[in-house]
Amino acid sequence: MDLSGFSFIVYDRNGTIVYKSDGSDADSSYMDVPYHSVEVYYPTLCYTMIPVDLYSHETAYSYLESVRELPADAQVCALEIPGQKMFLVYAIGGDHLPEPSLKSARIKRYPLIYSLIDSIQTIDGNNKIILSVSEGIVHIVAAERGRFLFANSFPAEDDITALYFITSVVHQVMFNPELTAIYIKGKISNPFRTTLENYFSKVEFVK
Repeated sequence: MDLSGFSFIVYDRNGTIVYKSDGSDADSSYMDVPYHSVEVYYPTLCYTMIPVDLYSHETAYSYLESVRELPADAQVCALEIPGQKMFLVYAIGGDHLPEPSLKSARIKRYPLIYSLIDSIQTIDGNNKIILSVSEGIVHIVAAERGRFLFANSFPAEDDITALYFITSVVHQVMFNPELTAIYIKGKISNPFRTTLENYFSKVEFVK
């Protein structure tokens, strides 16, 4: 069973975590049972945010195509972000998207940025940024209290490049680094964490 490139969490019906893996030490017994549904979050640059008043199903493809190069077999999907008056428009397709070996009647696929957008809305605080670094891409979402300000992803093959984009976003949304909390989803190196702690008031990992 191939789980290369996947980290995953198994929840019970009450939302309690019963198993968690980064994919390297997967217990195959959890993979061999049928699931009601499976959500797959994958790192990609192929998405954009569109205000609700500008969005239409008919123009979603052209909006995305104008800002990102789409795979030849791209299927364009859209999600409305609750309470933010924004649509996340994204592409599914291309060789970058692996297929998880899981038994499920429904496999839902989302860009990784959607997981960050969803998570930041559950975090208390004023100036806050949540980020994830995966497969040479840094994904960044910024919010001020409950107000969504920014979401984008950038190619970043090393920590210096990732730091450049993080500090650029902080400047763009006009946050004071000394009053800004950084939340990290996933893994980063210890030296990179130390570097972030030198710039920002708080650096914390979230699930």
